[in-house]
Amino acid sequence: MTGAAHDIPPAIDVVQAGPASGGPRRWRVAFDVANRGAGPVVLLGAWLPHGRFRCAEQPLADLVLPPGGTTELAFEAAFDERPGTVVENCFVILRVRWRDEVWRVMARLSVTAAAKGEPRAAPQLVTAHRVGFSG
Repeated sequence: MTGAAHDIPPAIDVVQAGPASGGPRRWRVAFDVANRGAGPVVLLGAWLPHGRFRCAEQPLADLVLPPGGTTELAFEAAFDERPGTVVENCFVILRVRWRDEVWRVMARLSVTAAAKGEPRAAPQLVTAHRVGFSG
């Protein structure tokens, strides 16, 4: 694909899907991932890379998310913070295929430890970059 359409990134929203469960140091945290774009997005992998809110990459077996579609992704996240602690610059990172190219979608989060220490993620910004892109 060439031209301006080639440069249009996938339009993805990521928000926490209800309260976390488990604990005290490992929490099941789910996120709703929504495709707000005009074409399908193929989800290839997802992970939480922050040292204080972490889960290794999970392969997603080419999960197709149609335009307007939403899916829930669950993680077993390492999170061990005192109630009230705010951890900034956490991410949900998605590896996706969009218009025959691989992209990295980065949903930046602010994560607060709630009353029992469970993580509550607030979305801050979602950006996307083609894998291998520089400049």
